[in-house]
Amino acid sequence: PEAKYRVVARTGPRTEEGCGTPWKIENELRCGRPLGMRRDPTRAKCLLVADAYNGIIRVNPKDGSTETVVNSSLLDLALVNDIEVVGGIAFFTNTGRFPRSQIHRNLIEAQPTGSLWAVDLRSNKAREVVAGLVMPNGVTATHDGRGLLVTALAGVLRVDLPWGSRP
Repeated sequence: PEAKYRVVARTGPRTEEGCGTPWKIENELRCGRPLGMRRDPTRAKCLLVADAYNGIIRVNPKDGSTETVVNSSLLDLALVNDIEVVGGIAFFTNTGRFPRSQIHRNLIEAQPTGSLWAVDLRSNKAREVVAGLVMPNGVTATHDGRGLLVTALAGVLRVDLPWGSRP
């Protein structure tokens, strides 16, 4: 049987022309492009979504409402790619200098322009944790909760973190 789905929220404008289906890569910059998602431990029944262009967006899937937690343009982020949440801190990757619609430029350049970031979910205060990564595009907590594993062109990297501190 064919699976059925419905859109519960959008990470970009809901009513802007072309921001819906059918999806087109040329509309991503205006409409958003979600790439990663985790539960939000600070807001019951909400999600945190890593949007390639817009940053970290808090989504209420019940009513479709959204709230910007981290605005990409304010931090000069080019491609927010993945997200992991541990306690009240969300860690996310920024892949490089070029947006997702121009991902081939990041691949060709293969320069250490990517980064790992942390945001305190109570204050929405963000800071860079590690700079100089080549195309980081995945992040997950280690089994012991004392660090993060980040995928990048160099392989899988371990980042040890002082878990008691806030960003």
